[in-house]
Amino acid sequence: MPSLTLERFDGGLDRRKGAAVSDANRMRVLLNAYVTSGWHLAKRPGLTRIAQLEAGTVGLVAGLARLNTFFATAAVSHASSLFRALRLAHPSDSTRTLVAVYRGETFNGALYVSSEYDDGSLFHHYLDEAGAWAATTAYSLGAFREPTIANGFRYEVTSAGTSGGSEPAWPTTVGATVVDATVTWTCRSKAIADVNCPHHPSFVRLAQKIWSPGNEVVRYSATDAPRDWTTGGDAGFLPTGRHSPGDADPSGVGRYRAQLAVTHGDHVQTWTVDPDPDNHAIDQIMDVGSDFARTMNNVGQDLYFLSPFGFRSISNQKFTEQLEDLDVGSPVDELVVADLTLTTEPLSVYFHGQGQYWCRMHGGVVWVFTYSRVSKVYAWSRYEFPVSIDAMAELENELYVRSGDVVYKVDRNARSDDGVVYPVEVQLPYLAAKKPGQRKQWLGLDLVMRGTARVSYLTDPDDPARETPARAVTGDTRANGMIGVGCVSTELGVRLLNEDAEDWELQQATLYYDVLGAM
Repeated sequence: MPSLTLERFDGGLDRRKGAAVSDANRMRVLLNAYVTSGWHLAKRPGLTRIAQLEAGTVGLVAGLARLNTFFATAAVSHASSLFRALRLAHPSDSTRTLVAVYRGETFNGALYVSSEYDDGSLFHHYLDEAGAWAATTAYSLGAFREPTIANGFRYEVTSAGTSGGSEPAWPTTVGATVVDATVTWTCRSKAIADVNCPHHPSFVRLAQKIWSPGNEVVRYSATDAPRDWTTGGDAGFLPTGRHSPGDADPSGVGRYRAQLAVTHGDHVQTWTVDPDPDNHAIDQIMDVGSDFARTMNNVGQDLYFLSPFGFRSISNQKFTEQLEDLDVGSPVDELVVADLTLTTEPLSVYFHGQGQYWCRMHGGVVWVFTYSRVSKVYAWSRYEFPVSIDAMAELENELYVRSGDVVYKVDRNARSDDGVVYPVEVQLPYLAAKKPGQRKQWLGLDLVMRGTARVSYLTDPDDPARETPARAVTGDTRANGMIGVGCVSTELGVRLLNEDAEDWELQQATLYYDVLGAM
Protein backbone atom coordinates (compact mmCIF):
# COMPACT_ATOMS: atom_id res chain seq x y z
CA MET A 1 0.00 0.00 0.00
CA PRO A 2 1.58 3.34 -1.04
CA SER A 3 2.01 5.91 1.69
CA LEU A 4 3.11 9.51 2.11
CA THR A 5 4.83 10.63 5.32
CA LEU A 6 5.29 14.19 6.52
CA GLU A 7 7.75 14.72 9.37
CA ARG A 8 9.18 18.15 8.57
CA PHE A 9 6.90 21.10 9.15
CA ASP A 10 9.71 23.67 9.08
CA GLY A 11 8.10 25.84 6.40
CA GLY A 12 5.54 27.16 8.86
CA LEU A 13 2.64 29.22 7.53
CA ASP A 14 3.18 29.91 3.84
CA ARG A 15 0.54 31.13 1.39
CA ARG A 16 2.78 32.01 -1.56
CA LYS A 17 1.68 29.07 -3.70
CA GLY A 18 -1.80 27.89 -4.52
CA ALA A 19 -3.47 25.34 -2.26
CA ALA A 20 -2.97 22.48 -4.74
CA VAL A 21 0.73 23.07 -5.41
CA SER A 22 2.12 24.18 -2.02
CA ASP A 23 5.17 22.34 -0.69
CA ALA A 24 4.45 19.54 1.76
CA ASN A 25 6.29 21.21 4.67
CA ARG A 26 4.31 24.47 4.46
CA MET A 27 1.02 25.01 6.24
CA ARG A 28 -2.09 26.66 4.85
CA VAL A 29 -3.21 27.54 8.39
CA LEU A 30 -1.01 27.69 11.49
CA LEU A 31 -2.93 29.29 14.33
CA ASN A 32 -1.67 29.42 17.92
CA ALA A 33 1.18 27.01 17.17
CA TYR A 34 4.79 27.38 16.06
CA VAL A 35 7.63 25.37 14.51
CA THR A 36 10.00 23.83 17.07
CA SER A 37 13.74 23.33 16.67
CA GLY A 38 12.94 19.71 15.79
CA TRP A 39 10.67 20.87 12.91
CA HIS A 40 7.51 19.78 14.71
CA LEU A 41 4.41 21.89 15.36
CA ALA A 42 3.74 22.78 18.99
CA LYS A 43 1.03 24.69 20.81
CA ARG A 44 2.03 28.23 21.76
CA PRO A 45 2.55 29.19 25.43
CA GLY A 46 -0.46 30.55 27.25
CA LEU A 47 -0.87 33.69 29.34
CA THR A 48 -0.56 33.64 33.12
CA ARG A 49 -1.81 36.71 34.97
CA ILE A 50 0.90 38.01 37.27
CA ALA A 51 -0.39 41.44 38.28
CA GLN A 52 -3.42 43.69 38.43
CA LEU A 53 -1.58 47.01 38.39
CA GLU A 54 -2.66 49.98 40.42
CA ALA A 55 -4.56 52.42 38.19
CA GLY A 56 -2.93 55.47 36.66
CA THR A 57 0.03 54.22 34.64
CA VAL A 58 0.70 53.45 30.96
CA GLY A 59 3.38 51.52 29.09
CA LEU A 60 5.63 48.60 29.91
CA VAL A 61 9.40 48.90 29.51
CA ALA A 62 11.97 46.41 30.74
CA GLY A 63 15.05 47.97 32.27
CA LEU A 64 17.25 48.05 35.35
CA ALA A 65 15.95 44.62 36.49
CA ARG A 66 12.32 45.80 36.61
CA LEU A 67 9.23 46.13 34.47
CA ASN A 68 8.67 49.88 34.38
CA THR A 69 5.36 51.70 34.02
CA PHE A 70 4.83 55.44 33.80
CA PHE A 71 2.60 58.25 35.10
CA ALA A 72 2.65 62.05 34.86
CA THR A 73 0.46 63.52 37.61
CA ALA A 74 -0.81 61.66 40.69
CA ALA A 75 1.94 59.43 42.04
CA VAL A 76 1.51 55.66 41.70
CA SER A 77 3.33 52.93 43.59
CA HIS A 78 3.10 49.25 42.65
CA ALA A 79 2.72 46.59 45.31
CA SER A 80 4.63 43.99 43.29
CA SER A 81 8.41 44.35 43.47
CA LEU A 82 8.65 43.23 39.85
CA PHE A 83 7.18 46.58 38.77
CA ARG A 84 8.28 50.17 39.24
CA ALA A 85 6.16 53.24 38.43
CA LEU A 86 8.16 56.25 37.18
CA ARG A 87 7.04 59.85 36.72
CA LEU A 88 7.24 61.48 33.29
CA ALA A 89 6.02 64.98 34.07
CA HIS A 90 5.10 67.25 31.18
CA PRO A 91 7.91 69.84 30.92
CA SER A 92 5.63 72.89 31.00
CA ASP A 93 2.22 71.78 32.31
CA SER A 94 2.17 69.45 35.30
CA THR A 95 -1.58 68.86 34.91
CA ARG A 96 -1.19 67.02 31.60
CA THR A 97 -1.74 63.26 31.75
CA LEU A 98 0.32 60.63 29.99
CA VAL A 99 -1.44 58.69 27.21
CA ALA A 100 1.40 56.62 25.72
CA VAL A 101 4.99 55.53 26.14
CA TYR A 102 6.42 54.57 22.76
CA ARG A 103 9.90 53.35 23.52
CA GLY A 104 12.36 52.96 26.37
CA GLU A 105 16.03 51.98 26.53
CA THR A 106 18.68 51.92 29.21
CA PHE A 107 21.45 54.47 28.63
CA ASN A 108 24.36 54.77 31.08
CA GLY A 109 22.40 53.20 33.92
CA ALA A 110 19.16 55.17 33.48
CA LEU A 111 16.06 54.88 31.31
CA TYR A 112 15.60 57.03 28.22
CA VAL A 113 11.93 57.16 27.18
CA SER A 114 9.69 58.74 24.52
CA SER A 115 6.12 59.63 25.48
CA GLU A 116 2.90 61.41 24.47
CA TYR A 117 0.45 63.50 26.55
CA ASP A 118 -3.26 64.21 26.36
CA ASP A 119 -2.62 67.46 24.47
CA GLY A 120 -0.83 65.53 21.69
CA SER A 121 2.64 66.76 22.67
CA LEU A 122 5.61 64.38 22.41
CA PHE A 123 8.71 64.42 24.61
CA HIS A 124 11.88 62.49 25.35
CA HIS A 125 12.82 61.96 29.00
CA TYR A 126 16.06 60.86 30.57
CA LEU A 127 15.41 59.46 34.02
CA ASP A 128 18.90 59.93 35.40
CA GLU A 129 19.61 60.95 38.99
CA ALA A 130 20.95 64.46 39.48
CA GLY A 131 22.27 63.64 42.94
CA ALA A 132 20.49 64.06 46.26
CA TRP A 133 20.07 67.37 48.04
CA ALA A 134 22.42 67.91 51.00
CA ALA A 135 22.17 70.29 53.96
CA THR A 136 24.41 73.37 54.38
CA THR A 137 26.00 72.91 50.97
CA ALA A 138 26.97 75.60 48.48
CA TYR A 139 25.18 75.27 45.13
CA SER A 140 26.08 77.18 41.98
CA LEU A 141 23.67 78.60 39.42
CA GLY A 142 22.33 75.94 37.03
CA ALA A 143 23.12 72.97 39.27
CA PHE A 144 20.51 70.21 39.60
CA ARG A 145 19.56 68.11 42.62
CA GLU A 146 16.72 65.80 43.65
CA PRO A 147 14.97 65.28 46.97
CA THR A 148 16.47 62.67 49.25
CA ILE A 149 13.29 60.70 48.58
CA ALA A 150 12.96 60.94 44.80
CA ASN A 151 9.61 62.25 43.51
CA GLY A 152 10.24 62.13 39.74
CA PHE A 153 11.26 65.79 39.41
CA ARG A 154 14.67 67.45 39.30
CA TYR A 155 15.32 70.87 40.82
CA GLU A 156 17.49 73.56 39.25
CA VAL A 157 19.37 76.22 41.18
CA THR A 158 17.99 79.49 39.84
CA SER A 159 19.51 81.58 42.61
CA ALA A 160 22.87 80.37 43.89
CA GLY A 161 23.68 80.07 47.57
CA THR A 162 24.00 77.63 50.47
CA SER A 163 21.25 75.18 51.41
CA GLY A 164 19.63 75.16 54.85
CA GLY A 165 19.97 72.70 57.67
CA SER A 166 16.74 70.84 56.83
CA GLU A 167 15.27 69.75 53.51
CA PRO A 168 12.67 72.10 52.00
CA ALA A 169 9.15 71.08 51.00
CA TRP A 170 9.72 70.38 47.33
CA PRO A 171 7.02 71.68 44.94
CA THR A 172 5.70 69.27 42.29
CA THR A 173 4.45 71.82 39.80
CA VAL A 174 6.85 72.42 36.93
CA GLY A 175 8.24 75.96 37.20
CA ALA A 176 7.34 76.40 40.86
CA THR A 177 10.11 77.55 43.23
CA VAL A 178 11.12 76.98 46.81
CA VAL A 179 13.59 79.01 48.88
CA ASP A 180 16.10 76.91 50.79
CA ALA A 181 18.11 79.27 53.03
CA THR A 182 19.97 81.32 50.38
CA VAL A 183 19.30 78.91 47.48
CA THR A 184 16.26 79.11 45.21
CA TRP A 185 15.24 75.82 43.59
CA THR A 186 12.94 75.63 40.54
CA CYS A 187 10.99 72.45 39.78
CA ARG A 188 11.81 70.87 36.41
CA SER A 189 10.59 67.74 34.71
CA LYS A 190 13.04 65.12 33.46
CA ALA A 191 12.11 65.83 29.84
CA ILE A 192 15.00 66.78 27.54
CA ALA A 193 15.09 70.57 27.49
CA ASP A 194 17.56 71.03 24.61
CA VAL A 195 15.70 72.69 21.72
CA ASN A 196 17.51 70.49 19.19
CA CYS A 197 16.05 67.26 20.59
CA PRO A 198 13.38 66.23 18.03
CA HIS A 199 11.11 64.51 20.60
CA HIS A 200 10.04 61.92 18.02
CA PRO A 201 8.41 58.68 19.24
CA SER A 202 11.24 56.67 17.65
CA PHE A 203 14.81 56.73 18.92
CA VAL A 204 17.72 54.34 19.26
CA ARG A 205 20.89 54.13 21.34
CA LEU A 206 23.97 53.60 19.18
CA ALA A 207 27.63 54.68 19.21
CA GLN A 208 27.21 56.15 22.72
CA LYS A 209 24.58 58.59 21.45
CA ILE A 210 20.80 58.82 21.14
CA TRP A 211 19.47 59.12 17.56
CA SER A 212 15.98 60.29 16.63
CA PRO A 213 14.17 61.49 13.47
CA GLY A 214 13.69 65.20 12.83
CA ASN A 215 12.42 67.18 9.84
CA GLU A 216 14.37 65.77 6.86
CA VAL A 217 17.24 64.86 9.20
CA VAL A 218 18.15 62.44 11.96
CA ARG A 219 19.45 64.27 15.02
CA TYR A 220 21.88 62.82 17.54
CA SER A 221 22.96 63.72 21.06
CA ALA A 222 26.45 64.37 22.34
CA THR A 223 28.50 61.31 23.28
CA ASP A 224 27.40 59.88 26.63
CA ALA A 225 25.28 63.01 27.18
CA PRO A 226 21.67 62.33 26.16
CA ARG A 227 20.50 65.72 27.49
CA ASP A 228 22.87 67.57 25.14
CA TRP A 229 21.76 67.81 21.50
CA THR A 230 23.65 71.02 20.69
CA THR A 231 27.38 70.91 21.48
CA GLY A 232 29.24 71.49 18.22
CA GLY A 233 31.62 68.78 17.06
CA ASP A 234 29.77 66.18 19.15
CA ALA A 235 25.97 66.56 18.79
CA GLY A 236 24.35 67.31 15.46
CA PHE A 237 22.34 65.77 12.62
CA LEU A 238 22.61 63.48 9.60
CA PRO A 239 21.29 65.01 6.35
CA THR A 240 19.10 62.03 5.50
CA GLY A 241 16.65 64.12 3.51
CA ARG A 242 19.43 65.17 1.13
CA HIS A 243 20.02 61.52 0.23
CA SER A 244 16.35 60.63 -0.07
CA PRO A 245 15.12 59.44 -3.49
CA GLY A 246 11.55 60.36 -2.50
CA ASP A 247 10.08 60.78 0.97
CA ALA A 248 12.46 63.16 2.77
CA ASP A 249 11.11 62.87 6.33
CA PRO A 250 12.38 59.86 8.29
CA SER A 251 9.74 57.78 10.05
CA GLY A 252 11.95 55.79 12.43
CA VAL A 253 15.42 54.65 13.40
CA GLY A 254 16.87 51.28 14.38
CA ARG A 255 20.06 49.26 14.63
CA TYR A 256 21.43 47.13 11.84
CA ARG A 257 24.49 45.45 13.36
CA ALA A 258 26.73 48.43 14.23
CA GLN A 259 25.00 50.69 11.71
CA LEU A 260 22.09 53.09 11.98
CA ALA A 261 19.03 52.19 9.90
CA VAL A 262 16.72 55.09 9.00
CA THR A 263 13.29 54.25 7.62
CA HIS A 264 11.29 56.50 5.33
CA GLY A 265 7.90 55.80 3.82
CA ASP A 266 9.45 54.58 0.58
CA HIS A 267 13.02 53.54 1.42
CA VAL A 268 15.58 52.72 4.12
CA GLN A 269 19.00 54.29 4.52
CA THR A 270 21.86 52.70 6.45
CA TRP A 271 24.61 54.83 7.92
CA THR A 272 27.98 54.13 9.46
CA VAL A 273 28.03 56.11 12.70
CA ASP A 274 30.63 56.75 15.38
CA PRO A 275 31.11 58.80 18.56
CA ASP A 276 33.16 61.13 16.34
CA PRO A 277 30.80 62.85 13.84
CA ASP A 278 33.63 63.13 11.31
CA ASN A 279 33.29 59.37 10.80
CA HIS A 280 29.57 59.39 9.93
CA ALA A 281 28.87 58.21 6.35
CA ILE A 282 25.90 56.97 4.38
CA ASP A 283 26.24 53.34 3.34
CA GLN A 284 23.22 52.04 1.40
CA ILE A 285 19.75 53.06 0.24
CA MET A 286 17.15 50.32 -0.23
CA ASP A 287 13.83 50.74 -2.01
CA VAL A 288 11.59 49.38 0.70
CA GLY A 289 10.25 51.63 3.43
CA SER A 290 8.09 51.71 6.53
CA ASP A 291 5.89 54.10 8.47
CA PHE A 292 5.67 51.70 11.42
CA ALA A 293 8.65 52.65 13.58
CA ARG A 294 7.52 50.52 16.54
CA THR A 295 7.82 47.33 14.47
CA MET A 296 11.60 47.66 14.02
CA ASN A 297 13.47 44.95 15.90
CA ASN A 298 16.67 42.97 15.59
CA VAL A 299 16.39 39.26 14.74
CA GLY A 300 19.79 37.58 14.83
CA GLN A 301 21.97 40.05 12.98
CA ASP A 302 19.16 41.33 10.78
CA LEU A 303 16.65 44.15 11.21
CA TYR A 304 12.96 43.30 10.76
CA PHE A 305 10.13 45.78 10.25
CA LEU A 306 6.62 46.06 8.84
CA SER A 307 6.18 47.75 5.47
CA PRO A 308 2.94 48.54 3.59
CA PHE A 309 3.51 45.28 1.68
CA GLY A 310 4.19 42.99 4.65
CA PHE A 311 7.18 42.18 6.81
CA ARG A 312 10.62 42.94 5.43
CA SER A 313 14.20 42.70 6.68
CA ILE A 314 17.60 44.20 6.09
CA SER A 315 20.18 41.44 5.94
CA ASN A 316 23.85 41.09 5.14
CA GLN A 317 24.16 38.32 2.61
CA LYS A 318 26.54 35.58 3.70
CA PHE A 319 28.68 35.38 0.61
CA THR A 320 28.38 38.69 -1.22
CA GLU A 321 28.40 40.98 1.83
CA GLN A 322 25.91 43.06 -0.14
CA LEU A 323 23.12 44.70 1.86
CA GLU A 324 19.71 43.81 0.51
CA ASP A 325 16.15 44.05 1.61
CA LEU A 326 14.76 40.54 1.88
CA ASP A 327 11.12 39.54 1.53
CA VAL A 328 11.23 37.66 4.81
CA GLY A 329 7.49 38.19 5.13
CA SER A 330 6.53 36.98 1.65
CA PRO A 331 5.03 33.68 2.92
CA VAL A 332 2.30 35.63 4.74
CA ASP A 333 2.11 38.90 2.80
CA GLU A 334 -1.50 38.50 1.68
CA LEU A 335 -2.65 37.81 5.23
CA VAL A 336 -0.59 40.57 6.85
CA VAL A 337 -1.72 43.21 4.36
CA ALA A 338 -5.32 42.34 5.23
CA ASP A 339 -4.49 42.90 8.92
CA LEU A 340 -2.95 46.29 8.10
CA THR A 341 -6.40 47.66 7.31
CA LEU A 342 -7.34 47.08 10.97
CA THR A 343 -4.34 48.66 12.68
CA THR A 344 -2.93 52.14 13.17
CA GLU A 345 -0.06 51.43 15.56
CA PRO A 346 1.47 47.95 15.29
CA LEU A 347 4.27 47.20 17.75
CA SER A 348 6.90 44.50 18.05
CA VAL A 349 9.35 42.82 20.39
CA TYR A 350 12.06 40.20 19.93
CA PHE A 351 11.43 37.35 22.37
CA HIS A 352 14.94 36.01 23.00
CA GLY A 353 13.66 33.30 25.33
CA GLN A 354 11.75 31.71 22.45
CA GLY A 355 13.80 32.91 19.46
CA GLN A 356 10.81 34.76 18.00
CA TYR A 357 9.93 38.14 16.53
CA TRP A 358 6.43 39.16 17.70
CA CYS A 359 4.40 41.91 16.02
CA ARG A 360 1.05 42.85 17.56
CA MET A 361 -1.16 44.06 14.72
CA HIS A 362 -4.47 44.87 16.41
CA GLY A 363 -6.28 43.70 19.53
CA GLY A 364 -4.79 40.34 20.45
CA VAL A 365 -3.61 39.38 16.95
CA VAL A 366 0.15 38.75 16.81
CA TRP A 367 2.29 37.65 13.88
CA VAL A 368 5.18 35.51 15.07
CA PHE A 369 8.37 34.65 13.21
CA THR A 370 10.34 31.77 14.73
CA TYR A 371 14.03 31.99 13.93
CA SER A 372 16.96 29.62 14.52
CA ARG A 373 20.12 29.56 12.41
CA VAL A 374 21.31 26.39 14.15
CA SER A 375 18.07 24.45 13.55
CA LYS A 376 17.41 26.20 10.23
CA VAL A 377 13.94 27.28 11.28
CA TYR A 378 12.51 30.40 9.58
CA ALA A 379 8.75 30.10 9.98
CA TRP A 380 5.68 32.29 10.44
CA SER A 381 2.69 31.67 12.71
CA ARG A 382 -0.38 33.63 13.70
CA TYR A 383 -1.33 33.89 17.37
CA GLU A 384 -4.69 35.14 18.61
CA PHE A 385 -5.10 36.14 22.25
CA PRO A 386 -8.44 36.83 23.98
CA VAL A 387 -7.15 40.15 25.36
CA SER A 388 -6.09 43.33 23.62
CA ILE A 389 -2.32 43.80 23.91
CA ASP A 390 -1.23 47.37 24.68
CA ALA A 391 2.48 46.81 25.38
CA MET A 392 5.08 44.03 25.36
CA ALA A 393 8.43 43.77 27.14
CA GLU A 394 11.01 41.04 27.72
CA LEU A 395 12.82 40.82 31.05
CA GLU A 396 15.41 38.11 31.73
CA ASN A 397 14.21 36.01 28.76
CA GLU A 398 10.58 36.12 29.91
CA LEU A 399 8.00 37.96 27.81
CA TYR A 400 5.29 40.05 29.46
CA VAL A 401 2.25 41.66 27.84
CA ARG A 402 0.06 44.41 29.21
CA SER A 403 -3.69 44.69 28.59
CA GLY A 404 -5.20 47.67 30.36
CA ASP A 405 -3.94 47.42 33.94
CA VAL A 406 -3.43 43.65 33.78
CA VAL A 407 0.00 42.17 33.05
CA TYR A 408 0.47 38.60 31.88
CA LYS A 409 3.53 36.44 31.47
CA VAL A 410 3.86 34.38 28.30
CA ASP A 411 4.13 31.11 30.20
CA ARG A 412 5.70 28.05 28.60
CA ASN A 413 3.88 25.86 31.13
CA ALA A 414 0.42 27.37 30.57
CA ARG A 415 -2.02 25.89 28.06
CA SER A 416 -4.77 28.46 28.49
CA ASP A 417 -4.88 32.25 28.52
CA ASP A 418 -5.65 33.01 32.16
CA GLY A 419 -8.20 30.18 32.15
CA VAL A 420 -9.53 30.84 28.63
CA VAL A 421 -8.86 27.81 26.41
CA TYR A 422 -7.61 28.81 22.96
CA PRO A 423 -7.77 26.70 19.78
CA VAL A 424 -4.82 25.39 17.83
CA GLU A 425 -5.59 24.98 14.15
CA VAL A 426 -3.28 23.38 11.59
CA GLN A 427 -4.14 22.81 7.97
CA LEU A 428 -1.63 20.79 5.99
CA PRO A 429 -1.28 21.56 2.28
CA TYR A 430 -3.32 19.63 -0.26
CA LEU A 431 -1.25 16.57 -1.12
CA ALA A 432 -1.21 14.74 -4.46
CA ALA A 433 1.46 12.10 -3.55
CA LYS A 434 3.52 13.29 -6.55
CA LYS A 435 0.78 12.07 -8.89
CA PRO A 436 -1.16 15.20 -9.82
CA GLY A 437 -4.35 14.76 -11.81
CA GLN A 438 -4.80 11.13 -10.76
CA ARG A 439 -7.63 10.00 -8.56
CA LYS A 440 -6.69 8.33 -5.32
CA GLN A 441 -8.55 6.29 -2.80
CA TRP A 442 -7.36 7.78 0.47
CA LEU A 443 -7.50 4.88 2.88
CA GLY A 444 -6.08 5.97 6.19
CA LEU A 445 -4.02 8.33 8.32
CA ASP A 446 -1.52 7.80 11.12
CA LEU A 447 -0.46 10.62 13.43
CA VAL A 448 2.46 10.90 15.83
CA MET A 449 1.00 13.49 18.12
CA ARG A 450 0.93 14.63 21.73
CA GLY A 451 -2.55 15.48 22.97
CA THR A 452 -5.88 15.39 21.18
CA ALA A 453 -7.13 16.80 17.90
CA ARG A 454 -10.29 16.73 15.86
CA VAL A 455 -9.22 15.62 12.37
CA SER A 456 -11.10 16.35 9.15
CA TYR A 457 -10.21 16.12 5.45
CA LEU A 458 -10.52 18.61 2.61
CA THR A 459 -10.95 17.14 -0.86
CA ASP A 460 -11.16 20.10 -3.26
CA PRO A 461 -8.56 22.93 -3.33
CA ASP A 462 -11.05 25.09 -5.23
CA ASP A 463 -13.79 24.61 -2.65
CA PRO A 464 -12.53 24.64 0.96
CA ALA A 465 -16.09 24.03 2.15
CA ARG A 466 -15.85 20.42 0.93
CA GLU A 467 -14.71 19.01 4.26
CA THR A 468 -15.50 15.71 5.94
CA PRO A 469 -16.95 15.50 9.46
CA ALA A 470 -14.27 15.75 12.15
CA ARG A 471 -13.11 12.79 14.23
CA ALA A 472 -11.38 12.98 17.60
CA VAL A 473 -7.90 11.44 17.70
CA THR A 474 -5.50 11.12 20.64
CA GLY A 475 -1.75 10.57 20.76
CA ASP A 476 0.30 8.23 18.56
CA THR A 477 -2.16 6.26 16.39
CA ARG A 478 0.34 3.86 14.80
CA ALA A 479 0.01 1.25 17.52
CA ASN A 480 -3.77 0.89 17.04
CA GLY A 481 -4.10 0.79 13.26
CA MET A 482 -4.60 3.65 10.87
CA ILE A 483 -7.49 6.10 11.11
CA GLY A 484 -9.91 5.49 8.27
CA VAL A 485 -10.24 8.27 5.72
CA GLY A 486 -12.54 6.93 3.00
CA CYS A 487 -12.21 9.73 0.44
CA VAL A 488 -11.66 9.69 -3.31
CA SER A 489 -9.98 12.79 -4.77
CA THR A 490 -6.88 13.88 -6.63
CA GLU A 491 -5.57 15.86 -3.63
CA LEU A 492 -6.23 15.70 0.07
CA GLY A 493 -5.81 18.30 2.80
CA VAL A 494 -5.73 17.42 6.49
CA ARG A 495 -7.09 19.80 9.13
CA LEU A 496 -6.35 19.37 12.83
CA LEU A 497 -8.08 21.31 15.60
CA ASN A 498 -7.06 21.14 19.26
CA GLU A 499 -9.46 22.84 21.69
CA ASP A 500 -8.29 21.43 25.02
CA ALA A 501 -6.17 23.02 27.76
CA GLU A 502 -3.33 20.56 27.21
CA ASP A 503 0.13 20.25 25.76
CA TRP A 504 -0.15 19.56 22.04
CA GLU A 505 2.44 18.73 19.39
CA LEU A 506 2.34 17.22 15.91
CA GLN A 507 5.48 15.27 15.00
CA GLN A 508 4.49 13.17 12.00
CA ALA A 509 1.58 12.44 9.66
CA THR A 510 1.33 9.47 7.26
CA LEU A 511 -1.36 9.08 4.60
CA TYR A 512 -2.15 5.70 2.99
CA TYR A 513 -3.74 5.55 -0.46
CA ASP A 514 -4.31 3.62 -3.68
CA VAL A 515 -3.98 5.23 -7.12
CA LEU A 516 -7.15 4.78 -9.17
CA GLY A 517 -5.97 6.38 -12.38
CA ALA A 518 -6.29 9.60 -14.37
CA MET A 519 -9.42 11.73 -14.17
